[in-house]
Amino acid sequence: MFVEIKDDKVFGSLNPQAIEKYLQCQGWQLLRRIGDKASLWDSRSDEGNLCRILLPVDLKLQDFDFSMGKAVRGIARFEQRSQLQVLEDFETLAIGDVIRLRSEDPMVRAEGTLPLDQGINLVTQARDMAMAAACAVIEPTAILPSRRPAEAEHYIRETRLGQTERGSYIVKLVSPLPPEQFALEIPGMVPPVPYERRVVDQLVKSLNALHQTTVDAQKRGPFRLPPFQELIPEGVSANLCEAIATTEEKRPHRALEVSVTYSYALRPQHYAPKVIQFPLSLLPYIAKAGRGLRETNPEEAQLVGFVVTLHRVSLQGPGEITLTCLLEGKQLRVRIRLSEDNYTAAIRAHELGERVSCHGRLVREGRSRRLDRLQEFKVLPWKGRTPFEEDDEL
Repeated sequence: MFVEIKDDKVFGSLNPQAIEKYLQCQGWQLLRRIGDKASLWDSRSDEGNLCRILLPVDLKLQDFDFSMGKAVRGIARFEQRSQLQVLEDFETLAIGDVIRLRSEDPMVRAEGTLPLDQGINLVTQARDMAMAAACAVIEPTAILPSRRPAEAEHYIRETRLGQTERGSYIVKLVSPLPPEQFALEIPGMVPPVPYERRVVDQLVKSLNALHQTTVDAQKRGPFRLPPFQELIPEGVSANLCEAIATTEEKRPHRALEVSVTYSYALRPQHYAPKVIQFPLSLLPYIAKAGRGLRETNPEEAQLVGFVVTLHRVSLQGPGEITLTCLLEGKQLRVRIRLSEDNYTAAIRAHELGERVSCHGRLVREGRSRRLDRLQEFKVLPWKGRTPFEEDDEL
């Protein structure tokens, strides 16, 4: 049930020109202008339902507040959204595109709340999805590189966390557009699409492809990895799958809905479906796809950490160590097979509490990780750093 705003004075401060840009961006058609007093718009839903609104554009109209309220209510009904959400979009869309992640606690749907840990996870899911799309714009890969591209890192730093919304529980990201996008449009000139918009387009494209393939997989029955591997050029990665459906057993699956509303500062080039739903029944398939993509596409990784276990069958020769390190903000234990010389160096590092650095191919084996094809192993002398702090020289 959506909130109904009864006080028309709330709508009196809205900017008609900004709302016209919003309508253009959302695919509404301008039918005609009624002098300098109002403009008539209509749009048709996917089901064929027609909606027509009369938007007042003259702030001096005696019934401006009432007419604007009627127009906003019509927009909200057509978009099947809360009037509060539409009002807030008029403000946030002036900054950039809006990405919403919606989930709910099936036990208390009416409360508009989530358990604290699940709320934190939802914010993390939003960030991980945005990062997966930001990296896919630069180069689609099965697994995101451990060192993210600088442009993607900058995009995540600039992305804003908006106010949460009810319905049942919504986390909102605002993907800012560069200031030059808000300049007046020059007739006949098509401005280049900025990286920030390309990231949002990529997210919609990747989620749509993943959703359709997962629906098809569910219809077939048994899980098969190849159809998901074919989605890698579409921007689908193990990281994106893991952002939607966790592979950790201690974190239960929750149905998820992702929607995108484009900023009116830059019209979208196409009007692809912008609401993608991942019901609970699809999530086990997506979780398996995430695990499969990781297992079949080992990633190159540079690890820095501490040796916590040492093992070899004799006093001499090669041996195996376990390294504890941070990767993508998570603490991992990674097994590494070392030559005799490197194993001797690892013994010394363990005794002195020094960190080691190694580079190779990171392979997931069930719940554990292994680093093979070792290209580099060296001990980092202690320089007063805190544990897990990255070395400046790396």
